[in-house]
Amino acid sequence: MASGKDYLTRTFSRFSLLRPRHWPHVFLAIGSAAIIGMLVISYLQFSLGLHALNHLAQYDQRIQRIDELLRLIVDAETGIRGYQLTGDKSYLVPYRSAMAKLPLLMEQVKQGSESQRGDNQAADQLVKLARREITLLQEVGAFVDLKGAANPQLIQEGKETMDAFRKQVEILRIRSSQSGQKSIDRSMALYRQSGTVTVGLSAMSLALLVTLFFASLREQRLRDQITRMLHEERESLEAQVDTRTRQLKELATYLTNAQEAERFRLARELHDELGALLTAAKLEANWLERKLPEDLKQRLAERLTRLQDTLGSGIALKRRITNDLRPALLYELGLVAALQVMADEVARCDEIEVHTDLHEGDLDLPEHVSLALFRIVQESLTNIRKYARAKRVDLSLGVAGRTIRLRVKDDGVGFDPSSPQLARHGLAGMQHRAHMLAGKLTITSSPGVGTCIEVEAPMPG
Repeated sequence: MASGKDYLTRTFSRFSLLRPRHWPHVFLAIGSAAIIGMLVISYLQFSLGLHALNHLAQYDQRIQRIDELLRLIVDAETGIRGYQLTGDKSYLVPYRSAMAKLPLLMEQVKQGSESQRGDNQAADQLVKLARREITLLQEVGAFVDLKGAANPQLIQEGKETMDAFRKQVEILRIRSSQSGQKSIDRSMALYRQSGTVTVGLSAMSLALLVTLFFASLREQRLRDQITRMLHEERESLEAQVDTRTRQLKELATYLTNAQEAERFRLARELHDELGALLTAAKLEANWLERKLPEDLKQRLAERLTRLQDTLGSGIALKRRITNDLRPALLYELGLVAALQVMADEVARCDEIEVHTDLHEGDLDLPEHVSLALFRIVQESLTNIRKYARAKRVDLSLGVAGRTIRLRVKDDGVGFDPSSPQLARHGLAGMQHRAHMLAGKLTITSSPGVGTCIEVEAPMPG
């Protein structure tokens, strides 16, 4: 019992494979089979009709031969009777003509009836009677030539033979007509059956086509609905992506501004608090050096010198950190001078040949624009110092029309911008700063040919 349930389950699971999307293909296959069936039936109808026409032609030819045989026998008999009554040999002309044609015609009549057993026997009997009548006519003609008069016995026997011949002709005619009618009836019956099947197949094909049309229409509606849903979903996702992108840009801008504000605050704290402490410590060290006795000063001279140098290094470190956090030159001298000083410092400290092509005179730019361009150059030079192993750097800044153009190019090792292993945080920061200026940053690099960073931004105002 369990195996029977399993069999039914497997059977229904097979049928369940015919998903709704498969039905149009099934209908199409059945419709194609129906059309092929109609074509086959049409061919069979044509074959049956041709076969029936051939049969009718054969029956008609047989009847014509039988009628021709009867006509020739009658002509021969009429010629002999005329010659018997008048003695005029001109009556023998149709007789001789008929006698010349009769052997071939009798053979054709016999061969034309070989396909039907009953007709073959009747044809043999007809040929025998024809030959018997021909023999009697020859004997009558010979007797007239010899005696000059008719032989009543031969005449009576010829009449009986002729009657039997006519009767046999009628039998063959009837049989041929009946056979032809049977062939016609058989063909008509097959035609009616084929017509019924054709009508059924046509109706089924029409029903399948209608079903396929509605199935295709339903499938098209479903596709349109899916397309509409996908379009709406895509628009919703695009709206979400745009919203999230805008939010991320706003967040990145906020974080960048917050970072700069925090840098400014740290730079001020370092400058004010730490600077004051280090300066006070240096002054105290100088006071101690002046107040110490000479003998003690000589013994502590080395330590005092180290203390002065350490305090001086601390003040220089504080100044450098403060300048990195909040570039004083940028706010005091402007962007062009700040970039030149930064380039000179890289050339001095890292032994890199830096060529600058900067705008003549300072650019009248808002503080946030100057700071963004300064940070892009700062990040670029930092990456060159850390990773590029470059020997030469070209730094240019200019204005073309209403467009600011910044370019930093090195001859270092370069990198593959599409590499997934590339650390992109610094590059992403530069990209965002360029976007904050409503500009565009282009990075061109490949291994072994260096790197070129170009920024194009509109002039503010």
